[in-house]
Amino acid sequence: MKPEEKYNKDLQALNNKQRELLNYNLKNHQQIAYEVEKLNFYSGYDVDTLTGVKTDNPNIQVIKNKVLSKKLIELINENNKKNVVKLQIRTIQLNKNYKQKENMVLEQVDFNDLIEKPWSSSYLNKKFKNTIFVFLVFMKSNGLHFVGCKLWKMNPALVELEIKKFWERTIKIVENGVELKQENNKIKNNLPKSNEHRILHVRPKAKDSQDKYQLPDGKYITKQGFWINNSYISKIGREFAAEINFQKENNRQILNNGSNKINVKDGIYDTNSNEFKLLASSRYSNHDSLYQLNEEVIVYNGNGIPTRELIIDYINKNKIINKNSVVYLKPEYKSIINDLHKNRILYRFNSEKFITSEYLAEKGINSSEMERLSLELDYKLKDFNSKSFFTINKVRDLLDGNIVIEAGMSDEFIEDVLLDSHLFHYLKVNNKFIFSNFDSTYDDFLDIVTNSEFELNLDRLVALVNSNISNIFYREDVLEIVRRSSYYYSSHINAVFKSKNQFYKTIYGG
Repeated sequence: MKPEEKYNKDLQALNNKQRELLNYNLKNHQQIAYEVEKLNFYSGYDVDTLTGVKTDNPNIQVIKNKVLSKKLIELINENNKKNVVKLQIRTIQLNKNYKQKENMVLEQVDFNDLIEKPWSSSYLNKKFKNTIFVFLVFMKSNGLHFVGCKLWKMNPALVELEIKKFWERTIKIVENGVELKQENNKIKNNLPKSNEHRILHVRPKAKDSQDKYQLPDGKYITKQGFWINNSYISKIGREFAAEINFQKENNRQILNNGSNKINVKDGIYDTNSNEFKLLASSRYSNHDSLYQLNEEVIVYNGNGIPTRELIIDYINKNKIINKNSVVYLKPEYKSIINDLHKNRILYRFNSEKFITSEYLAEKGINSSEMERLSLELDYKLKDFNSKSFFTINKVRDLLDGNIVIEAGMSDEFIEDVLLDSHLFHYLKVNNKFIFSNFDSTYDDFLDIVTNSEFELNLDRLVALVNSNISNIFYREDVLEIVRRSSYYYSSHINAVFKSKNQFYKTIYGG
């Protein structure tokens, strides 16, 4: 499939998905979808070209108004007058690492309203259930580029589980009295922070530190707002960029070698590959040379350093990256690819390969399916026990029939999905993961496995560990768990004790 054909296919799939979302919620969905689809035709364009606005120090609000068509704004305003489901225009500005710096404000918190209204009529419940966000997504990297227009509505299951849990926790803090402490000339509080919930937090939304209002308990606090975490906004933008197959507009360049010329599209090429040999056949006298037009255009022979954008383009083209490939083996590239994995632009396929979201889409797996796996697992674990430890074998047993399991995805991939979920915690032992559905420690794990026995033979403990988590942990793995806990191992008698004091009591009495 030619690159142009593939782009058109990806864009059509995206358009179909966005139409489906609008069709379900809005009456004038066809007209809105058409205007959004026209915008996404310009994905990859630099904003200077698109709007005539210079972007050395971009004012994103000015750019937003120039990017949006007058017709789309009229349709949005018309919808918002008539429909319960509102369309809200917001911007996402990613950096070259696909991250947004700023958190996104929602609304100022009315604390009295918060504790008086039930969940069904609460601001947060209504906001996420009755809002479709119209995200204009940009990327700032060697200028400001338009990624596209993303229509996004939160999954109702997430609203009922995660947003409701955040709402309940905030109410509990307010009802118990918000704690206000002065630290370094600043007033700190115990309202939910961005590192405590993966989607939302509460922070000031005020003119200045003197812009205050009264809490239900009579204390005064700087006015606060609900904010969406920048990490969650980054996730939405990053997934959309992959979904629309975003790349900055690349025109074909001419690569020169004396009188010979060849058209080369920006990219990375392994000079040992048939692709490069065919490209260079009868054109170059020296196939091992590095031909470079500028830092963005490289034909790779093992010596150059491609940019992050070109590596992403190479990955998207190949869909699978082998760890023994020429791209991964060089340290400069390896660190970029590992960072792409950390930010889930790539996923582990197995111990030897990474895969892209495009590869997953071909198997019918998207971010919603991965989220569903975590939610289903959390639900089924609570049927057994409110506090559970488990490994991937248990996941496969519990979720037989789930699309991710049915697609035959590897243990490493499922681990990545669980590591991304805020629902689970993990203990890492010699590159093996033990997951839990509560904030656990190595002591917690041993307490449950040993049933709080004071003394066990090491071999028996190994057997208990393996029977509890349905996996193969060896002696050295179990010893590593013991070393990271307050338990004590005596090599002289090959036994594990609840603590070092317990060991002395057992040996010496008392």
